[in-house]
Amino acid sequence: MKAGFLYLLFIFIIFSCNNSAKNEEQTKEPIHEQHSNEILGDSLRLNQGKKWKSDAITNENIASFQHIAEQAKQIKDPGIKEYNEAGARMQKQLDKLISECRMKGPDHEALHKWLAPLFTSVSSLVKSQDKIEASQLIDKIHSYVNSYAKYFE
Repeated sequence: MKAGFLYLLFIFIIFSCNNSAKNEEQTKEPIHEQHSNEILGDSLRLNQGKKWKSDAITNENIASFQHIAEQAKQIKDPGIKEYNEAGARMQKQLDKLISECRMKGPDHEALHKWLAPLFTSVSSLVKSQDKIEASQLIDKIHSYVNSYAKYFE
């Protein structure tokens, strides 16, 4: 069931980021084989040795998420309630990121590939009932979200 929920969440994310006026005529650029190979590998890689392009609003939303992750890491003697609340704040920020997403093309696909593990970890943090597991998830999320600058500009 958890895998099904995550699959549906991922599909929702993909479709919600591609929202645009339905009456506008859209042209799709073909994704070059070299780009799709970069995106569809086992893990996200750079775009032919260069960072993927992201827009200003995406960068702002990621910076806000990084701030939330940093705050969560700094909580003194957190209990499961504090971990779950931090996860809820992270989820709210991810929802905002998705609702404001206007990226398209290979860069957009790369962003979603990068976001997928983050959604999984945040979802687990929100539901966690184990303090040790939640602490490990906070560390994992904090470390992962700081990898954004390695792949995107």
